[in-house]
Amino acid sequence: MKLSKRIAIAALTALLAISMLTACGGNGNGNGNGSGSSSTGGNTGSNSEANNGSNSETNTETKPGTGKDDTTTDVNKLTSRAAKYFARQGVNGKTRYIRYCSEIDGIERVEACDGQRRYFCGPARDSENRLVTEVSIIDANQQLRYSYCVGDNNKELDVASEKIYENDVDHVSFIPYRLSLFSAAEVEPVTINGVEYYCEKDETAYLTYYCFDKADVEGLNLKYIVKEYGSGASEIIEIREVKAVLNPELLRIPEGYERYDVYYNEMTNEYSRTYVGTTGKDSYPN
Repeated sequence: MKLSKRIAIAALTALLAISMLTACGGNGNGNGNGSGSSSTGGNTGSNSEANNGSNSETNTETKPGTGKDDTTTDVNKLTSRAAKYFARQGVNGKTRYIRYCSEIDGIERVEACDGQRRYFCGPARDSENRLVTEVSIIDANQQLRYSYCVGDNNKELDVASEKIYENDVDHVSFIPYRLSLFSAAEVEPVTINGVEYYCEKDETAYLTYYCFDKADVEGLNLKYIVKEYGSGASEIIEIREVKAVLNPELLRIPEGYERYDVYYNEMTNEYSRTYVGTTGKDSYPN
């Protein structure tokens, strides 16, 4: 199976829908390792930060694999390389972190969650159609979505009421939702940028493929995920880091931003913004 790097616009739309329909781009820098701490597994890629748009010296990380489905998987009993990979990263609970890059635009994206809040950083267009880096944080307890642009000199933050469910904040894109139910089987190799990779297909998801170096028989390093969307459209995603710990600073609302509450009027199909004050220090999750 040979997949083209030329991707239809519909594929990009589908990818963004998977990734919460909110974006965060520019350089797309994001790591979540605190002050450059090493990953607990997976690809390392670059060690850039996306901690609310600034470097963080905090190195406090949540415990791996917390929350429901918190089980220990015996890697030796697994046959799938993809299953072995995710089991080694410990991503079988609510706390998850992933850093990846789409070959559509070459921009890095970061997602993280802990069962109460979920963070997404990736590319977006502002009101003047400029490419910016936007962060979106949703909170299931508060039923709110926070959005702001990284590096915004005006330091403005929008807050909107939104119906948010538990399963909206205990998973991220591309990591199996429940590792205990995950099943991937070998299919024909995939060629990406002229290199042929060993490939497995997720039996529980629609046309999702996991690509490893052919010599990586233990599934130590997930190189790419390929999504097919039908009609010949496909998306190649480079996986740079997967782990079950994260810097809690990612999930905190930035201090000193002008907060605007955003309301949507269904009658007029228009949005309104109301200034409500300046954000204080967020000690989440304390």
